[in-house]
Amino acid sequence: MGYSFSAREACTFDSTVEPTGMKAGVLAGLVCCLLLSCGRDKAPPKAAGVVKKSDVVWCQIQAPKVTVPNQKAEEWAIRRAVFLYQTKPEGKKRCFLRAQSTRPPEPLHFSNGSQIPDPPRAPVMEEVFIPDALFEELRAAGRKVASVSECIISRKGVKDRKTEEGGCVVLIVTDITFVNTTEAQATGGWWRSPERAASYTYQLQKIDGVWVVTGEKMMAVS
Repeated sequence: MGYSFSAREACTFDSTVEPTGMKAGVLAGLVCCLLLSCGRDKAPPKAAGVVKKSDVVWCQIQAPKVTVPNQKAEEWAIRRAVFLYQTKPEGKKRCFLRAQSTRPPEPLHFSNGSQIPDPPRAPVMEEVFIPDALFEELRAAGRKVASVSECIISRKGVKDRKTEEGGCVVLIVTDITFVNTTEAQATGGWWRSPERAASYTYQLQKIDGVWVVTGEKMMAVS
């Protein structure tokens, strides 16, 4: 964006001006040139179709991440808290748990010597393995849970792979963001069928050394 000006054209004035007005005309022309050239690119315009790497920049804006001591352990404590919160209203119903995380964006990349960078790739959700110890903790709290690998998911809904019990639900916890050492957010939700699903952002707080869900905000529902 911007404009291209010719200094010769911008400063042209009528040569028939009376001598007494010559100085004023020259002064006006110089002022005109100064104003028009101020802040403009004086380099000649590039030929059509010529693109430099610096001309095209893909930008991905991310909020600064907060790191906390023993972050991996804290993340699992948060997943446990969210799964406890999600399973509570399900009672004795069979719940299948899934943990995921969004793969970080890749750095700017040029394919095969291209002069134009590749566009940012779409976010990819990667599976996070849930250890048996977490399932045992949830079962000890009275939750009927299993890994998502033990269910069958179809357009008709979710059912247990072994017992073929239907009407089950998949509970999901995805990305975790720390606000500080005692506050965090987690995204996730539940899925029963293509027509019965919802995603949430969960607010968490560490109270007396234990992470608990203090609120939720629905982001989408079907």
